Formats: sequence, structure tokens, C-alpha cells
Amino acid sequence: MNRQLLLRLSLFVLIPGLLLINPASPAAQTGETLFFEVQPGFDGYFKQNTWTPIVVRAVNTGPPVAGEIRLQTDYPGETYARQLTLPAQAQKRVTLFVPLRGGDVTVEFVTEAGQTLYRRKITPRSVSGYAYMVGVISVDPGLLNLLAGLQTANYAEPLTVVHLAPTDLPDRAAALAGLDALVFNNVDTGSLTAAQQAALSAWVRAGGKLVIGGGPNAALTAAGLADFLPDALTAVTLPTLVDLGRYVNKSVPEQGPYIAAVPQNSQGIIEIYEQDRPLLIRYPVGQGQVIYFALDFGLAPMNGWAGNEAFWRRALAPLKSNVPFYAQYDAPRTINDSLANISVAALPSPFYFLAFLCSYALFLVPLNYFVLKRLKKIEWAWLTIPALILLFTLFGYAAGFRNRGGTTILRQVSVIHQTAGESTAQVETFLGLYSPVRQRYTLQFPPDALVQPTDSGNGGFNGVKTATSAPTTIFYGNHTELRNLWTDIGGMSTVLVQHQAEQPPIDMQLAVVRQGADWRIVGKIINRTRRPVQQAALLRGNFGAQLPALPPGETAVDYPLQQLDTQVYNDVTLWGQAYYNIDDVQLQLNDRIIKNIFWSSDGPPRVAASFAPTPEADPGPIILVGWQFDAPSVTEIKTGGSRFDRQVTNLLIVNLPAREGQP
Repeated sequence: MNRQLLLRLSLFVLIPGLLLINPASPAAQTGETLFFEVQPGFDGYFKQNTWTPIVVRAVNTGPPVAGEIRLQTDYPGETYARQLTLPAQAQKRVTLFVPLRGGDVTVEFVTEAGQTLYRRKITPRSVSGYAYMVGVISVDPGLLNLLAGLQTANYAEPLTVVHLAPTDLPDRAAALAGLDALVFNNVDTGSLTAAQQAALSAWVRAGGKLVIGGGPNAALTAAGLADFLPDALTAVTLPTLVDLGRYVNKSVPEQGPYIAAVPQNSQGIIEIYEQDRPLLIRYPVGQGQVIYFALDFGLAPMNGWAGNEAFWRRALAPLKSNVPFYAQYDAPRTINDSLANISVAALPSPFYFLAFLCSYALFLVPLNYFVLKRLKKIEWAWLTIPALILLFTLFGYAAGFRNRGGTTILRQVSVIHQTAGESTAQVETFLGLYSPVRQRYTLQFPPDALVQPTDSGNGGFNGVKTATSAPTTIFYGNHTELRNLWTDIGGMSTVLVQHQAEQPPIDMQLAVVRQGADWRIVGKIINRTRRPVQQAALLRGNFGAQLPALPPGETAVDYPLQQLDTQVYNDVTLWGQAYYNIDDVQLQLNDRIIKNIFWSSDGPPRVAASFAPTPEADPGPIILVGWQFDAPSVTEIKTGGSRFDRQVTNLLIVNLPAREGQP
């Protein structure tokens, strides 16, 4: 057998083995030198209406090639792209983030010369937006498969388990929104990048559950997760696990000794003590929590114990999805109404209006007659009168257009989620771009931002164009760029931007107390921002208290709590005031936005929307909501040289977890 034949046989064996990293992922060869593998979602799954990472692995066995990886969704048809340069004999991996709503995704590789070298349509496997999804990162590819099919709190779909490698972990917090819990066990996390760790931290603070297993390799697992484990770990040997059995009322077989890695000085909430050693500890972090278990989930007794299902059901409780509000609730519809409520120039003053009418009458009759009489051309009146009418009409139209509709307006409403006292915030900025002309615009955002065009409220994605030489494209690179956002004459195109930002904190020291027959919320709020918080309110379940404007600095709080009117589609505010008694349309919209965020009928209640019979019975957080108008934008937006009139409104949602609710 000659060398050439041996070489061909070697390539025939090695290249398919290289591509089949995930057998479920579509792989394809283009030409003779380029090979692509596409891995959609988390282990091939994605949660509807959430950001989904799509990983493209490329192998180039030929000469250098440069171009773009492009993903286009079927609905609404926007394109997501990232530059891909492949030197000779190179392999690369790129990740694009796409808000999947269902349907197919078309993946392309297009060279700088415009030649399409690869094109494939894929159909990721979807689960409901309300399904509970657990990601497992471990060297054991089948770890925790026993959880698949576990019934969740909403009874819509059973729990879904997806298996990931450390490299699969997204480096954008919003891209983790499809996961409700994430388990690390017996895996080296030291390779996690700083961006991955920051995204993981932001995801936990926003309400995620991070579960970390211990056992013999606990130090390896904790290598990249040290920020989540404030306590040093010590290896101990436990002969029995009696208290673990009591935790779920299911005895543990005596298969010991068991190797556990226990914290030396636990700073969290210890749920299981085993022989005076903390075995299961919860560390509250923001609105989420880190759960540390001192044993390895893949070793005895956890690899075959009959109490496993009960253990995980209790450890992960409540088993209900915590997807972002914009994907699950009516808030975007109401926010779009708010975006459309554009502050434009006021009507002209009566003085200017009267001056215009007087000038019109003066020129049309006496002045016109006087000039024509002096010229002895009275018969020209049949020409001058229509000409003057046309002239004043054009002048009035031009003045009105310039005064009201001649300005491109960028209206934005940012929903800023924070935990009390923390300076890091998760930001969702809704943009409404109003243009007086048919035009396409390019906007630039921070590099960690995820951007998607949204339904403008009339059932269509107005800014998205596909059948054109300039398709609407979100390009990932040194910054996130939205290219070719189209607007029609007098129309508004809407966009959602999600990212993490630094925001001055608001501290709260509050508690719910009973005074006689009344419930009151008492303590203090320290506004460390530079602007007052208007239309402020404190919420606890379906109870609340209206506050005056909170200026920068400290404000004492001592207000009675009242039952809230949380019906979204009635015509009454949270405080029982009829909308028809409110002259300001924006006040009505603001009230409805808050209702839709916390009590929308389209999905399960948010954290503030439990319906306990009394404020004391509600174990949830105390939440401050309030507005800042004409405020600085928390989302950096560059307009590529286009001039905009910007109007900014910020909605602050600040959570004070119940464990901290003491004045």
C-alpha cells in the first residue's frame, strides 16, 4: 500500500472523529478543506423565548480564508453574525447568541468576497419557557439523569437535564437565562474564564441556583468557583450518613466510610449537619443562592440511593422556572405603549397661531389687492390667490414638520434590577426609534450586550428586513452592533438590549411590623444615586405602601401597608385609583408596566406576587420600585453619526431579601 493511499485513509478516519464531538450536532463538509460543526443550545436543547448560545466549530485544512458566520432565524428573520478568520491548518470555535422563539435556524459561512461556502438549516429541540432546566457540568456524562422526568411546580413539563462542558458555559449572563439550576461536580473549573465567572455570578444574583458538589475532588471543582464558596474546605471521613437520611426521611445504606469536603467555618445556612459537620449549606447571593453539598454526587451513596429524588426535590425547591420577565409577561407590550408616548414639541402658542392667521388674511386679501391695483393687474388675482394659498400651506406644513415630526427620536425605558446595597445591576433597555423619514440606522452597544428587535406592539417586527441587500443584522465583535434597523415614515421600530452595568446602589434597612390591627413597613432607604426616585412604592407580596419621592440621601420609612389591586386588565391602579381620574397618560402606563412585571396573567407570579393572607405571612423579599425620568442612560448607545433626540426613563427594581429585612 503506497503512502498516498495511507494518507487518504488516515484523513478519512481522523476528520470524522474530530467533527463528531457531539454526535447529535449537525456537521458538514464544504469543498475539500473546510469542515463545520454546529452545536445549538444547551446539549441541543433551548428554552423558548430565551437567549440561546449556538456554538460553531470550524476546521480548515486548506489555505487561509476569512469571512462571517451568520445565523438567521425563521421568526422574525433577523440575522446574527460574527467574524471568522481561519488560517491554514487551523481550528476555531465561535459562539453566537440568538433569541430562539421556535422554528429553524439557518447557519452560513460567507467569505469577505460574498461567496457562501457553507449553508445548513438546523432545528434545535425546544422546551417550554416555563420548563425547569438543569445544566450539569461533570466528567460523568450521565450524572443526574435520574432527575429527568421529575415533576416540576407548574406541572407543564417534567424537569429537563442537559450536560455541558466547562467550555460550553456562556460568557453573557443573559445567555444563561434558559437554565434554572447549574450543577458542578467532579470537574476542573480552573479553566473558566473571567468573563464566564462574571456571567455566572450575575446569573446567580438574578435568581439562579448554583449547586456545587464536594467529595474527594472538591478542590478541583472549587478551583474556578472560589468566589461562591467563602469557606475553606477540609476533607473528612464520615462512617455513616444518618442526618442525610433524616433530611428526606429515607435512610442511607451503610456503605461508608464516605469522603466529604466540609467547610471549616460555615458562613451560610446549614441545612444538614452530619456528626457535627456541615453537609449541605446554602449561601444566599443576591436573589439567587449557591448550594454546596460536601459529598460527590457521582459516588456512594448518591449514585444509587433511594432518597435521591426527594433530596433533589427539596434542594432545588421551588421547582418553578425563573425566566426573565420580558420573555414571559405582558410587560413588553405595555412598555412599547410607553415608548410610543413620545414627548414632542407642544402645540404652538395662541399668539403664534393668531399671527399666522392674521398674516394669511392680510396677504390673501388687502395686501394682494393693493399690490395688484398698483400694478393695474387686478385680473392676475386668479393666479396670485391660489399661489398665496399654496405658499402658506407649504409654510405651515414645513413649520409643523420641523416643530413636531422632523426629529429622529430615540426613546428608551430601562428596567434596572438590583439587590439592595449592590452596585451591579442587570439591565433590560427597551428602545423605540422614531423616524420622520424612511431610513435605516446602525446602533452600537457595550461588548457584553445582547440585542434583539422586538414586536413593536402591532404584531410585527417593523425594523427587521430580510429580502434586501441590507438585512437587519446583530454583529458581535469588539462591541455589539445592530446594523440596518429600518424605520418607515412616522413609524417606530423597537429593540431590546440586555447587559450588566454598574449602577449606584440603593440601601434599604426595612422590616414589616404589626402595630395594633395594622401592618406597617418601617426603617430607612438610602438613595445613593444622584437623582430622586419618583412614584416610589414598596411591595411585599400583594401588599404595598406608596412613598413620596426619594431624594438622594437617607429617607425614613414608616408607612402602613395596604392590599393592592393587582388585576392587570382593569382600569384601577395598584392603589385603587381609577385611571379615568388620572390626566397623565404616562402615569397610567407606569402603573400598568409594574402590574405586568409582577402580576401578569400570562405566566406564573414573580417573586413579589405571592398572595399571602397577611404581609407577615409572606416570606418573600421587600421590593422597592420607582422611576427616574430624564435620567442618564445606563445603556451606552452610539448612533454612528446619526443625530437623535434622546428621551430616557429608568425603572428601578431593588430587592431586599427577607433574610436581611431587619431595621
